[in-house]
Amino acid sequence: MGLIITPLVGVLLDRWNLRYVLLATQLVSILLSSTLTFLTLSNNINVT
Repeated sequence: MGLIITPLVGVLLDRWNLRYVLLATQLVSILLSSTLTFLTLSNNINVT
């Protein structure tokens, strides 16, 4: 699957502004880590 997706994503990344791509990936990372932190601190999930 990765052999098919990687060239397609590479073409798209060459067309997009690298700054906005990095900004978007960092924002998604912040959102995911914040969600996991909230769920852990509110005892909705347990880390073992």
